[in-house]
Amino acid sequence: MTHNVALKDCLKGPYLKIDETATQSVAQELAGAEALYQQAQASWETEDFAGTLKQAYSAMYRAAQALVFAKGYRSDGFRCLETVLKTFWVGNDKLRPEDLATLRRVQALRGLPPENLAAAAEFVQRAKQLLA
Repeated sequence: MTHNVALKDCLKGPYLKIDETATQSVAQELAGAEALYQQAQASWETEDFAGTLKQAYSAMYRAAQALVFAKGYRSDGFRCLETVLKTFWVGNDKLRPEDLATLRRVQALRGLPPENLAAAAEFVQRAKQLLA
């Protein structure tokens, strides 16, 4: 499977490590994701559109990190984070490929603030459901 090869490649480099203690950080990452989402909402309400975009992405990133931590990995690079998500979470009614495409779009700060805010809300909620 391509994802397993990509995962092995990531583990050879400096951007992904197996860390048995990572699972202890899941709740903290989810709380951070929720806090950043709340900040993004507050930014939207005060018409700070740049802040909304950045905080929406940050919320999604922290939620994604929680999913990575739950599998016993620590990622320092987006490509390897995405590889872990694809390997362990995409499919089987967990994450959809479209969820990762949305994460990439929001990471690039593309899209309008309300759609990125909605995407962040959905992604953070989905991560919380998957990790419950």
